[in-house]
Amino acid sequence: MTKMTFTFNLLLVLLGLCSMWQRTDGQALGKPVIWGPSEGIVRTVEEFFCKVDEIPEDVSIVYQLFKEGDVRRLIGEYTSLSGEPGKFPVYVRSTFDGRYICKASGHNNAEVIPSYSDPLRFRVIEKIEGAHITLDPPSEEFWEEESVTLQCSVTRGTYVSYDWLLDKVAVQHHYNRSQNQLTIQSLSTSDSGRYSCVASNQFNGTLFSSSTSDGKNVNVKEKIEGAHITLDPPSEEFWEEESVTLQCSVTKGTYVSYDWLLNNVPVRQHYNRSQNQLTIQSLSTSDSGRYSCVASNQFNGTLFSNSTSDGKNVNVKEKIEGAHITLDPPSEEFWEEESVTLQCSVTKGTYVSYDWLLNNVPVRQHYNRSQNQLTIQSLSTSDSGRYSCVASNQFNGTLFSNSTSDGKNVNVKEHVSEPKISFEVVKDGEGIFSAIVKCQSEKGTSPITFTLLRNNDSIAEEQDKDLQAKIVVPIQLDRNMGLVQCQASDRTRTVSSKPVNITVESVGGAVTMKVNRTVVNISEVWAVWLRCSVQRGTFPEYSWFLNNTRLEKQDLFLHQTNNAVFQVILVPETAGLYHCEAANAFDNTTRVLSQKWLINKEVMNRLPLSVTILVFTSFFLLIVAVTACCLYGVVLRKKKARIYRVVKEEFTEMSSIDDGLLSEDEDDELSVAVYEEDMDVVEASRIEDSDEGEDEESSIPDEESDEEKNLLDEETLEGAGTQETE
Repeated sequence: MTKMTFTFNLLLVLLGLCSMWQRTDGQALGKPVIWGPSEGIVRTVEEFFCKVDEIPEDVSIVYQLFKEGDVRRLIGEYTSLSGEPGKFPVYVRSTFDGRYICKASGHNNAEVIPSYSDPLRFRVIEKIEGAHITLDPPSEEFWEEESVTLQCSVTRGTYVSYDWLLDKVAVQHHYNRSQNQLTIQSLSTSDSGRYSCVASNQFNGTLFSSSTSDGKNVNVKEKIEGAHITLDPPSEEFWEEESVTLQCSVTKGTYVSYDWLLNNVPVRQHYNRSQNQLTIQSLSTSDSGRYSCVASNQFNGTLFSNSTSDGKNVNVKEKIEGAHITLDPPSEEFWEEESVTLQCSVTKGTYVSYDWLLNNVPVRQHYNRSQNQLTIQSLSTSDSGRYSCVASNQFNGTLFSNSTSDGKNVNVKEHVSEPKISFEVVKDGEGIFSAIVKCQSEKGTSPITFTLLRNNDSIAEEQDKDLQAKIVVPIQLDRNMGLVQCQASDRTRTVSSKPVNITVESVGGAVTMKVNRTVVNISEVWAVWLRCSVQRGTFPEYSWFLNNTRLEKQDLFLHQTNNAVFQVILVPETAGLYHCEAANAFDNTTRVLSQKWLINKEVMNRLPLSVTILVFTSFFLLIVAVTACCLYGVVLRKKKARIYRVVKEEFTEMSSIDDGLLSEDEDDELSVAVYEEDMDVVEASRIEDSDEGEDEESSIPDEESDEEKNLLDEETLEGAGTQETE
């Protein structure tokens, strides 16, 4: 508003106040009433009317139509000469929208005071055109929980109402139709889509015009979660040249792009990132591995969120060929406790499992079938043999292909064990004695070198034959020949035997013969064992004689332990005088004889003197014990009788105190009699108990004597012996 306009309006207000000032002698008009339509369409003609009810006589009324607030602009004027209402035809323009008032005044009569009507509201309805939407903020992409305001504007039109559509469907949010804005405070993915607004107005309660805007996209970005893969077909195992489709799905997220990884590396196939599928038409072994997908979305050109799926295995099976074994170390010969690794390789094949055979039998070691190695940490001879491996794979749980390698030999050599040393004495034709020393190991792998040491000095060396060696050492009888020791050596170790003294002593001294009885039951001896031993001699050999006749092994005689033990069955054919002879096993020129003893069934079943003495001694001790018990019983009985007489006398004196009570005296005598009988019963019982005890004690020695008879079954028959020399 300019300064001139403001001044002009102020002047009009002052003029109006002045015109309302009434002289006391002026004429007043009633308040005019205006009526007409409440709305009208642009570029149409509408009529308004105005009338004053109280008009002075002979006064003509001038009616003027103004827009409230703009009284300087006259819209229409009408002069009523005969009191009819004023009529104002109006050509409606868009600027005519507003409130109208009617002014009534006298026609060429200044004495008539003008009056004004109440305002009449008039709406100018104009056709709506050019609806369009703007966004605040202006971007079309938004995060979840952000807010956005959509504003609907028109290039032309009045009294507009607004309706909002999302993908051509009324939005779910509440809004004011009279306002041209739609505000969404917290966006969610359900708010994504294409928004449009419909601007409309009405005339006389019915639709007059409308305009629908072009759409505006609102893309609400949702964070991606729960990426996962499915396979079609659903199996994880495939043949070469088959096809498979991998589909990546997410549990949450919008505007997703997809990337594919094989073993965490981008796949070699081409694919559309906007599609969630990867199709491999002709599978090869290079397509085997673990597939995963990365689902992601962006906001304003930068990464917003992503989710990587768990892996899915795709196993492309290839037929196995060319299984073969290599050894590490490459040698085929090993020593005990060494280690070896066998590796099974194939020239072709995938997803291979390995089995190991030793001499065509599964190996005893535990191994992982998914690994192509078999490691034996500590070899033993049981690991020797020909090894082979079987490489195989499966398809859907059944055998698909396999390949068996050629064999590889593994020869495990035994370390030589500690040798054992022994010797025997021989005499040659010239009468010279020698010790044949034998060195022998229980295990080992040839060649083994045996070395003989005497007093820690090497005296001979021999190569083994069947893990043993024999070395001849000249000796002299009955002289100290020293200690000898065997050493066994292979390529890896040297072990020694325990030292042995090779001093040889000739037989001599007393020969002792012992007899052991063999008892069938407690009453009869059916056989005896004769044992012969000589006082000295390193290698004694024994011979047995019956009635000076040399005995050989037969049913009635049995030799054991270098003829030192000899069994005789007691039958008439074996009765007679027995003796034994001891001689050097390597030289029978010197013999020592034992005394001769009579052996037959009657003699061997005769009770030995020692047993007889023991039995009679036990019987004598038993008689002494029984006698002592009887004497003790007699003495004890006399002592009890004396005690009884003293008690009886004391009791009699007490009973004679009251002579007047005869009945009581009789009762006392009766009691004494009963007491005497009871004492007799007690004494008799004690005597019976003593007799029973003596009977039990007397039976013990008899039992012990029977046991002693069974224990005394051995006699020793010794003789100084005689020595014979040829």
